[in-house]
Amino acid sequence: MRVSLATQIFSKSVAHGLQYYLKAEEKNNSNINEFEGCEATINFSLRINDMFDTLNRSYPHEGIREGSKDFQILQESIEWLDAWEKQQKIKDLFLTKSTAEALRVTLYSTIHLTNYLLKSCGFLYVLTNKMK
Repeated sequence: MRVSLATQIFSKSVAHGLQYYLKAEEKNNSNINEFEGCEATINFSLRINDMFDTLNRSYPHEGIREGSKDFQILQESIEWLDAWEKQQKIKDLFLTKSTAEALRVTLYSTIHLTNYLLKSCGFLYVLTNKMK
């Protein structure tokens, strides 16, 4: 599997495309309703897109700084994953428990390492793409 291809599926452009066709369908009162109920997919795509973007900061102008919104995105991603797991929506057929736990470790580690580098080591910003 290529991560770059997966990130294209869960991108803002896909979410915006779904929103466009959903609104067009509602506006035309179409009887087809092919996009009815896709709001959850739109929200999922936007959440994954933001999380991937935060974990893939590559350039100094987009680096994570103290007080950055990226910390909020990472924390909200953890809370979303925890809530999703508590609702028993994580199944071995879609997202295994080990994959969920690995994502959780990645999110927590990114938060803690970034805070350490910014506060204790005097970094001005952190490029999460370099954490490989």
